[in-house]
Amino acid sequence: MTQEAYIIDTSSLIQIRPENYPRDIYVGMWENLEDLIKEGRLISHIKVLDELKSYEGKKDEILKWAETHSNIFMPIKLEQIQWVRKIVNTNNFRALIDNTKPTGDTDAFIIALAMEKTLYERIVVCEEVLHGNKIKIPFVCNYFNIKSTNVFGMFRNEGWSWR
Repeated sequence: MTQEAYIIDTSSLIQIRPENYPRDIYVGMWENLEDLIKEGRLISHIKVLDELKSYEGKKDEILKWAETHSNIFMPIKLEQIQWVRKIVNTNNFRALIDNTKPTGDTDAFIIALAMEKTLYERIVVCEEVLHGNKIKIPFVCNYFNIKSTNVFGMFRNEGWSWR
């Protein structure tokens, strides 16, 4: 059985930020996330960390958490740049990139990170939903046969529950 790794997007990190899920109450959730990190099965992209830094709630605890776990944020690599080019040149997926923002290509890099060869099957974790042909992460992932889910889907996939 192939083990799965998760590539978490900014939207999902904001969803689970400690302001919403305090660490003293959701102890198990945070411990499970720490275990995924130790196993190398929860990663993200350096562009997500940049987005968190520019996020309007930049004093949030999730930014502090992310900076403490900076090892999960993968750097830009040539292979990713090549995948991003392929993504944006396929089926008008240029709409995935927002040139008005300094981090407007983060979504494309999240998908490119999922396309890299690895020991684990990679699943993109984001809070966007598949809605018709709208060019969002789940739609593009679907096109390239990459699994995607939201943060609670990741929890369910891992069999996590807390009582």
